[in-house]
Amino acid sequence: MEATLTALADSAQSAYDAGQFEKAASLFLQLESQGADPSSVTFNLGNCYTRLEEWGQARLYFERAALLRPSDDARYNLEWVRQRLTDELPDPAPELYELVSNGLRSINAFDWMLQTGVAIVALTVVWLVLRKLYVPLRGLHWRWPLTTTVIGAVLLAAHLIAQPSSDRAVLTATNSYGYSEPSKASTTLLMLSEGSTGRIRKSEDDWYYLELGNGERAWFDRSQWTAVYQP
Repeated sequence: MEATLTALADSAQSAYDAGQFEKAASLFLQLESQGADPSSVTFNLGNCYTRLEEWGQARLYFERAALLRPSDDARYNLEWVRQRLTDELPDPAPELYELVSNGLRSINAFDWMLQTGVAIVALTVVWLVLRKLYVPLRGLHWRWPLTTTVIGAVLLAAHLIAQPSSDRAVLTATNSYGYSEPSKASTTLLMLSEGSTGRIRKSEDDWYYLELGNGERAWFDRSQWTAVYQP
């Protein structure tokens, strides 16, 4: 399986280097579907769609790349694409949870937090079991298990917070109309162009109820939008 992914990745990169961007995008999508490292694949797909000037798709994949593995390259490319979008609505402001989560992922301590937290909690449990069995443990006051439990819990909580998550969606179609109700027979409130973003506040059948960066809310055809995070 690893050899197959490596060969597919090499073919995708060769196609990209040769300027065959549609072919490269197709191959990178195959890699994505076969379980390759999503942060790398999404970044490469963002580059492919940028070359193809499919700005909605380019933005979507750079958003995903920046979410999965925050990096200067992903943020730079995302900003470059944003400057080429025609929609004048501001992006939804990042929420505090997002900022903390992205910050924790960007320090490259994702696995360390989990491993260290589990190790500390496990050692605390061992200490408590030994104490329960009346094994003499000199110099170990009851404050030690309390302290280590708190430290372990904080690390595990940080690991949980650092898990990628997003309620944002990107408009990957050419444009999309916003309606007052989840029906095209309802009042048309606005129209957005490719590459616009919004926060998914709720969904119903084939519709997303989105909150935009300027505070407006409307129902949009779900088929025209793609969620940034798809676990």
